[in-house]
Amino acid sequence: MELFSPTNELYSDDIHERIRELLEAGDEAGCLNFKKSVLDFVNANPSAYWVIPDVKHHLNVFQGISDDEEKDWDAHINRLLTHGRELNHNPKKLFSLFYDSFGECFKLDEDADEGSAFFELLFNQFVDSATPKDPSALSDEEFIILYNTCVTVFYCTICKMCEEDLSQSELVDLMVSVLEDSFVLEHAAGDFAWSIFEGALTALGVDLAIYEVDGDLWRGAYQYNFDGIAEYLIDNEVFDNDYIRN
Repeated sequence: MELFSPTNELYSDDIHERIRELLEAGDEAGCLNFKKSVLDFVNANPSAYWVIPDVKHHLNVFQGISDDEEKDWDAHINRLLTHGRELNHNPKKLFSLFYDSFGECFKLDEDADEGSAFFELLFNQFVDSATPKDPSALSDEEFIILYNTCVTVFYCTICKMCEEDLSQSELVDLMVSVLEDSFVLEHAAGDFAWSIFEGALTALGVDLAIYEVDGDLWRGAYQYNFDGIAEYLIDNEVFDNDYIRN
């Protein structure tokens, strides 16, 4: 089987498919190569950290299949298991924002004097200043780097705020504020924002299909029940999904 060589243009479905191929082939060497390749890739591209918890999510799915169908994939799943603590940097320190629920804004940390909208702060802090702020004006490479950065920052921020004991309603407000950010409205970037939302929630282990609403849209605008999603994130202590010691 061809060796796994991740690039910036890597999506959750690609990860799922590659893991499936390795498990079904019983490829021990391929599993070890996969883990090393993921770690090397994220060490070289820190803003793509979301890949590691996403791998964990898919391994949990395949572990369930293995248990239910007696596939005996346990040893291979352990070989594929990758942790953020194995990186040469702490992505949660680099990419977590603080959500000020009173001011309904994001800050670099709790003690910062001023806050900003999610995308404004993300562009100012994590994105090359030469990068256009209109997603439609980005090159393919710029687009995928921005996507990776956004998913990682959103993922790390949700983990941080769940650990900070944000209430369910405040977590809902955080999520909605990203999707309804002025950046999204100004650039008609709803699909882009939703892809970030979906990517981060998948890495957090959320099965969105469970929260799909029947009948009236949630708050008249969304196909998914954000109250239920927030409850899942808090009850499952998602900040511990990929624990990294400070």
